[in-house]
Amino acid sequence: MAVIDDLRKAKDPVYQEIVEAELVKCAVIVLLEGNGVENHENRLRFAKSVFNNPTNYIASVAKLLTFNAIADNQIETTITANWNLLVGLL
Repeated sequence: MAVIDDLRKAKDPVYQEIVEAELVKCAVIVLLEGNGVENHENRLRFAKSVFNNPTNYIASVAKLLTFNAIADNQIETTITANWNLLVGLL
């Protein structure tokens, strides 16, 4: 079953390390962005939360990525493109 395979991948410790690294990298990008970016205050609040404690978000983001069949080489791009959506995890 594809759903079970996706869930297993989302729970894989190595995959979760990759997701954590990319999530923190994207948080740093948001921390450095200017005030003129749409939804900046919420984006910044989420970025600070991710940067200070990424483990709170790894499982949710890993599931989001695997259930949407995101290739490993597109993790950063997908997180960056969906940052405003991820703000809802706060």
